[in-house]
Amino acid sequence: MKLPILKNLLSYEDIKPSLEYLPRQGTLIKTNTGLVCLDIDDNYIHQLFPFIDYTGASKPNYFAGAKNTGAHISLFYADELATLTSPIAEIGKSYSFAVAGIFSTAIASKMYYAIAVEAPGLTALREQYGFNPQLNFKGYAMNLHITIGTKQAIK
Repeated sequence: MKLPILKNLLSYEDIKPSLEYLPRQGTLIKTNTGLVCLDIDDNYIHQLFPFIDYTGASKPNYFAGAKNTGAHISLFYADELATLTSPIAEIGKSYSFAVAGIFSTAIASKMYYAIAVEAPGLTALREQYGFNPQLNFKGYAMNLHITIGTKQAIK
């Protein structure tokens, strides 16, 4: 896997006031598209998107249609699950996480704006099922994160 170039935009201290009332835990779910993720409060996107609004990004399409997952932290992609011989037993369990800041990165033809998170329990879960602790997102090694915005990259 390739390593993406990450640009740190804001530190935890920069966004701390916006996080004050947001829960730092979520429930592990499997979506109708086959994604296993930590379902978290949608306000992570709604409250932190204004920090990147100046970039021309749009909120991710997580709130309508087939990808109605809402705010989440991806843990296992459908193609990874297809390689397992048994289902993820931890569906429905709660896991906690910590916010580290906001970053951006360009992958393929898109810019992604995301909240960096630290979640040792989720990382350990990926390893328990035989996967790298980092996600394989379009051939790039990505740490756990919450996507809050995207836009077409300038070529």
